[in-house]
Amino acid sequence: MFEHDAAARAAAYRVAEAAPIAADGSIVISAPARTVWAILNDIDRWSSWQPEVSESRLAGPLAAGTSFTWTVGDTVLTSRIAAIDRHRRIAWTGRAMGLTAIHSWTIEPLGPNRTSVRTVETMTGFPSSLFYASADLQSTNPKWLADLKRISEQAGVAASHPN
Repeated sequence: MFEHDAAARAAAYRVAEAAPIAADGSIVISAPARTVWAILNDIDRWSSWQPEVSESRLAGPLAAGTSFTWTVGDTVLTSRIAAIDRHRRIAWTGRAMGLTAIHSWTIEPLGPNRTSVRTVETMTGFPSSLFYASADLQSTNPKWLADLKRISEQAGVAASHPN
């Protein structure tokens, strides 16, 4: 898939349905949707709650077209926000090791203090299967989601119990 095609898909919150590498996951978080949104999209602070991310930096406002870099292990990734529907959805694209990724997140309030989060990601590129597989990508989803749940619920408890 060409990078332009990935950007067009992500701008519509779509992934590459026929991609050789794909993963998705979801979780329910006991925190308000605004709290979950704020934590997920504070890209500069990802490393404070995601052990796999050692550094991350947003290069401008949280808006479509803004790029960000982040480091996972020894891999430095450059991504670009493709679409954003504040407090509901965000999608970005990225390239690393010859692979083009599309990553989409959906945040849905289930009540004042319950939020459903779904993430879908695909990767394409040659030779994708030599470097990475769906099982590798799928193994990252539970970690991201569990970490997001933990930090969001901690923030939600702190907000409901002011000093």
